[in-house]
Amino acid sequence: FKILSVGQLVERKGHSLILDAVKNMNNIKYQIAGTGPVQEEIEDKIENLGIEDKVELLGYVEDDKLGNLYRKADLFALTGLPRDDDVEAFGIVYLEANAAGLPVIGTDIQGIPSAVKDEDTGFLAEPNSINIRKKILELKRRPELRDEMGKRGVRWARKHDWSNIVSQIDSIIDKVV
Repeated sequence: FKILSVGQLVERKGHSLILDAVKNMNNIKYQIAGTGPVQEEIEDKIENLGIEDKVELLGYVEDDKLGNLYRKADLFALTGLPRDDDVEAFGIVYLEANAAGLPVIGTDIQGIPSAVKDEDTGFLAEPNSINIRKKILELKRRPELRDEMGKRGVRWARKHDWSNIVSQIDSIIDKVV
């Protein structure tokens, strides 16, 4: 069962929560695409938890190779942490994963709920490893739910295509003017 995270390796992205969540799970591979200032901390945590066999740090992945990563994954997870000094304004990466047909797990903080439709295109979890673990296990156990969320996610992502967004903005401007 492959879990994928894509994003800069910074504390607010919450990779550490997923590492804690998967530590005692069987048949899991957690792939992390990205680089950043907390990479060494993540590497240390992987070693300290003894989960080197479950986690793969992919480093920077070119945009043209991301599609293949999404297609090979079963689930996308990026579990942001609440921070006042570093905010997740809108999680476009969740929509990218949805566009690839993946269900997503995010946390119910800041701009993430604007991108993740809870219990529809994925789950919004409390930002703690216990809750995240429950959501991962539910999707791992229920392939039909993954499939349905993935299909709904594709439709949700299409609504956020730039051409649709531009049309919506133009419509709002026309109404105001």
